[in-house]
Amino acid sequence: MGDQEFRRLCGTGFPPEPGETLVHQGDANLYLRRKQVDGRLLWHRIGIGGRLFLTSSRLLFHAHRFNVQSGVWTWPVGAIASVEPVNTLAMIPNGLAVVLHDGERFRFDVYKRRAWMESIERALSTARLRRSPGREVR
Repeated sequence: MGDQEFRRLCGTGFPPEPGETLVHQGDANLYLRRKQVDGRLLWHRIGIGGRLFLTSSRLLFHAHRFNVQSGVWTWPVGAIASVEPVNTLAMIPNGLAVVLHDGERFRFDVYKRRAWMESIERALSTARLRRSPGREVR
């Protein structure tokens, strides 16, 4: 799935912002923790396969249609506080956690974790520069 496929996806309810460009993309698994209430609180982890996209303005996950839970999740780059490395099964170095400013965390398994982290950190730096008064980033 390339830039053209991303543009098609964006046309399905997530229109690209003016000047938005695709920075990084790849296969990924998103892990969500869900709370169910049936007289008590139950926590379980849901793994969702799909594609992860990083653009100049947001992080976007598009689930494969064959998942139990499908859809598109999107987070503005400005909402991301940090990105942290995590290991799958405590030893496989392919995970990363995206931490939002409100404390919410989303976990992904990706290929080439270091490249993903560097791309997200660059996007965060650029977003911070854009928010700084008196600074203009092109």
